[in-house]
Amino acid sequence: MRTSDTIAEVASALADATRELENVAKGHKANAGKARYTYANIADVLRTVRPALAAQGLAIVQGQNITDEQVVVVTRLVHRSGEWMETDCRVPVDRQGGIQGTGSALTYARRYAVLGLLGIAAEDDDGRAAQRREDFDFEPREQRRPEMTPVEQGLARDALRRTWAAKLRAIDVEFGGDDERAAVQAALFGYADLADVPSTQCEAKKTKLDSVPLDKLKRLVEETRLRVTLGAVKVSDA
Repeated sequence: MRTSDTIAEVASALADATRELENVAKGHKANAGKARYTYANIADVLRTVRPALAAQGLAIVQGQNITDEQVVVVTRLVHRSGEWMETDCRVPVDRQGGIQGTGSALTYARRYAVLGLLGIAAEDDDGRAAQRREDFDFEPREQRRPEMTPVEQGLARDALRRTWAAKLRAIDVEFGGDDERAAVQAALFGYADLADVPSTQCEAKKTKLDSVPLDKLKRLVEETRLRVTLGAVKVSDA
């Protein structure tokens, strides 16, 4: 995340706007093979957030850089004082989809960037086509091995903690403090302290964590840290 030299005005205005911002309604339906889902498009997102932002002297400005491999959307939140905050959202292009693949990636990146910067949520739509990304949900589909012995339970928790620590080293992430670490872990795992994860869930969470490519994990962690900074992370967001 990049900011102007000072951010007192823009941060204060964003805090005031956040009290009025709500998650974007999912007013559209789509099919993706056998999957059916609802979603909010970029027009819905902007229509929802602009009144609350404008009331505090804030506006969203977006630019993009498109290559054969990816689209990069730069999203800047600007304040009437001249202060600003901005982030990049990078999305790979589905080259099999031609110009539609590029458009899908672009609209997904625009929408996702606004939602992430403002700390609000909406259902993904063409993000499924744009990235076919994994569901970053470390909650297991079912609880496993309820018959685990106390020793096995301790080993399972330790394995999850060690795997998480190793992943953080691999993606070169250092938290700003215990509070930030706890907030990110609560958003990703459902528990601020991994020692509190039920032993029957540790194996499934570790397996899921191992399955996430490092570049995707790094992006997820950094985006979650941004939302922590803005005070908008909830456990259900991840």
